[in-house]
Amino acid sequence: MPPFRSLAPRERQRLVQMTCKTIMHQARVLLSMPTNEEQPMQTNQSEPIRDHAGNVLGSIETQANGDQVLRNAQEEVRGYYESEGDFTRDADKNIVAKGNKLRSMIC
Repeated sequence: MPPFRSLAPRERQRLVQMTCKTIMHQARVLLSMPTNEEQPMQTNQSEPIRDHAGNVLGSIETQANGDQVLRNAQEEVRGYYESEGDFTRDADKNIVAKGNKLRSMIC
């Protein structure tokens, strides 16, 4: 696209109008989005862990603060991830890894 000043006056006006319409559209979209205050905070989200055949091996429950709990298919706790310290603990709460390694602990 050529520099703005090299455009003919009518082309400049059209470009400005298109830009304004785009900005106004984006503003309307943003204003129509619900804020965090309007959305109820989900305290626990559970995500199933499946094998290649689709069988549920367990689940990872994510808490509102980012911490996670790993459970096997029998709902027994197998491990924990603490987001603040960024480490993984086993079922006895011993630190076993740096970072989130819960998925590797389900087997």
